[in-house]
Amino acid sequence: MNRSLGLMCLSPHELRHTFGTDLRRRGVDIYTIQKVMGHKDINVTANLYVHNEVESLRTALGYRM
Repeated sequence: MNRSLGLMCLSPHELRHTFGTDLRRRGVDIYTIQKVMGHKDINVTANLYVHNEVESLRTALGYRM
C-alpha cells in the first residue's frame, strides 16, 4: 500500500483481473472482453479474468431486492 496516497499496490496480473471485471460491470459482452484482452479461448476470459458479482447479475436480470 502506498501510505502517502492511501492506495493499494496491485500487480499487473491483478490489474488485468480488475480490468476484465470492470468491463463486465459496465455491460461489455464477454466476447468483446475476450478480444480486448487477447485471449484465444473464451473460457480463459470467462472463468479466470471476469468475476461475476451477485449484485451485477441481479441488476442485469432485472431483479431487485
